[in-house]
Amino acid sequence: MIDVKCENYFWTNIKAVEKMKKNFTIILLLSLLYSYGKTTQKNNVSLKEERQKKEYSFSEYSEKIPIINFPFSSTCNIELKGSRFGFTDKEISKYGRKDCSIYGKLVDSEKYTAIVYLLPCDGVLPVIQTTDKKGTKISELELYDGYCGEDEFSWGSSRFTINKELTIQITDSVSSFKRDNKAEIIESTKKVTVKHRQFYINENGKIIERK
Repeated sequence: MIDVKCENYFWTNIKAVEKMKKNFTIILLLSLLYSYGKTTQKNNVSLKEERQKKEYSFSEYSEKIPIINFPFSSTCNIELKGSRFGFTDKEISKYGRKDCSIYGKLVDSEKYTAIVYLLPCDGVLPVIQTTDKKGTKISELELYDGYCGEDEFSWGSSRFTINKELTIQITDSVSSFKRDNKAEIIESTKKVTVKHRQFYINENGKIIERK
């Protein structure tokens, strides 16, 4: 017959061993999770550092920007939507216009690239910038030239159209007027001024105004 004390001692030791195994398993899992977390954190830091160290060439930068369909036109009353296409402010400033988002690419020829940037102002100001194949700026043109909007005694609008031949037309319209004591516009006081300007981009990427 097994001694009761011995039997109790035996089962007590078995339970202790099982408890130790359980604790060891928990400790092992916690260790593995901690190691995995440290490795993941290290990898994330490494990827971030690598991304910060990576410098896009202008060709890599340009390739990520989609081509704009022609004819491309808009008015200052329409807010064009841009994107950063994954670039940082620093990267856009390096090859493009500072503080801008990117709308799209007009042309990518052997000698130059033309990209439309969007500058936040009172509204959004589209700007064409041409650069050589290394990303050095050649020319720049703001596509809205006049006042846009309406106040008590005037109204203004600006629009542009760019064709596939890379000709650019910018039209600015300004209307000024007076009002009577009922705040109605006095038709006889209306003065409308319309200004047309035409440009083109030559084979070397220079934006030239037609006289």
